Amino acid sequence: MNKNNQNATGINTYKTMKTGSNEESLTRALIWALSDFGAELRLVDASHMISYVLRDSHDSIQDIISSSTELLFKEDTLVYCRAAEMSVDWDHSPLIILGMEFNNNGVIARFDLSLVGNVTDITLREIQFNVPEAPDMEQIDHLVYALVDARLKPMATKWSSRAMLN
Repeated sequence: MNKNNQNATGINTYKTMKTGSNEESLTRALIWALSDFGAELRLVDASHMISYVLRDSHDSIQDIISSSTELLFKEDTLVYCRAAEMSVDWDHSPLIILGMEFNNNGVIARFDLSLVGNVTDITLREIQFNVPEAPDMEQIDHLVYALVDARLKPMATKWSSRAMLN
């Protein structure tokens, strides 16, 4: 079930509870806009990231995140939330999950960024729109606008809600 409501400050809050079409579209928009950021993070040696996660070296992880965002996004629009997990076993590539936040133009999205092999995935935790309550499509458009505006380097592809359908 998806919940849309306004909090006491008048911010339209969309909390993701279960998969729904709006959540999927919002997640696809984040994946689209952060794909080169994920590729940049995957250049980091997995053993270093695993070591930082195991030792709770959040400052080291923050340095890596900052280095990976500095040429792609405006300062402080995409930040590490000092939360990380990892999973390592003999049969699979290491999985690293980083708690992240995107904040620009009245949109705040909190999500987990998962890195495994050469795949980047996103699990949307919560998204807030500092705009009057709007239909789902307008929320997606507002998120895409905020993502594009946060970029220092333009996206290689244009946004299409159908672009990432399997």
